[in-house]
This record gives sequence, structure tokens and C-alpha cells, in this order.
Amino acid sequence: YHDSAEGTMDAAVLLPDVQVSEQDRRRERRLVEAACRGENSAIEALYRSHFDAIYRYVLVRLGSPSAAEDVTSQVFLGMVRGLGRYNDQGKPFVAWLYGIAQRQIAFYQRGRSRVPSSVDLDTAAELMAQGAGPHTTAEQRELQVGIAQALNKVPEGQREVIMLRYFLSLSLAETAAVVGRTEGAVKQLQLR
Repeated sequence: YHDSAEGTMDAAVLLPDVQVSEQDRRRERRLVEAACRGENSAIEALYRSHFDAIYRYVLVRLGSPSAAEDVTSQVFLGMVRGLGRYNDQGKPFVAWLYGIAQRQIAFYQRGRSRVPSSVDLDTAAELMAQGAGPHTTAEQRELQVGIAQALNKVPEGQREVIMLRYFLSLSLAETAAVVGRTEGAVKQLQLR
């Protein structure tokens, strides 16, 4: 952690470039392959690995814990149903889940026949505080609440990058793969 000249926390501390080891990538590829073959233990392991991140993402998008629970369950039901058609295109598995989550959120919002609501700032702030570990300082928690409030004010493309990097903890490369942009473009969106 280090301060800039203005006394604010460096963005790299808030949004670190999460590095996933090659060993972890291979492990997940093996899990996905086993899940695609219908192995229940692999499906359960993928569910456990990705549930929290997908739930947090859906909760921030919908602002309602009960709606987030329903939609997240639909995301994982979609995962189970779609595993037979899953095709590894070199993107992280969570990118595929993220796509399912986006579609389920849109379906939920259409079903409710309402305009997508903005992020519920109290929910987002609480979510960000819950995601902070015991090593997080009070200053970092305050900064996280400020970010939750700022999410409401940024354009959708920037919001998606922030949510993928922060809420789903995707690396720069993974985020670029999910949003279909270069790593440089993702860096620019994140910095803006």
C-alpha cells in the first residue's frame, strides 16, 4: 500500500492484478473436463469455487439478496445444463459463468418488466466490506464504500471492468477475455 501525492490510496492496492498460477489453471481445466463428463464431484467443486464471486456480482447488479439468490441458482443450473455444450476457447471458466450470469440478470429484469435498477449503495457497501479480509484497514474499508458509491456514476463499460476486477477478482488478462477487449483497453477503462 502506498499513497499518491494527493494522499489517496493507489488503485493497484484496491484492484490488484490477481495472478493465477499455471498449476491452478491446469487444475481448473481438469475439473471442467471432468464436469463436462458428468462427474458430480467436479461439478460440486466448480460450484464451490465460483459461487461467492457470482453471487456478489449478481447482488450488486440487482441490489436484492433474495433476487440475487434466485438468479445465482439459475446461473449454476444453467452451468449444469450447459456443461455438455461447453467449449473451452482459452478463456477462464468464470468468463463462461459470467456470461450466463449476464443473461440470467437480463432475463430476471425482463421478467420483472422494469428498467434495470442502479446499484443499491448500502448493499454494495456492505458487500464490499464483507469481501474485505481481516487485514483490511479502516481506511481501506472507507475507500471501498466510496468505490461502491462511485459505481453508480460511471459508464457501463467501466462499471463492468471494475466489477469483474474487484468483485470477481479476475486478472487483467481474464477481464480482457471476458469483455472482448485488449488488456491495454481494460487498463484504460479501469484507470478512468
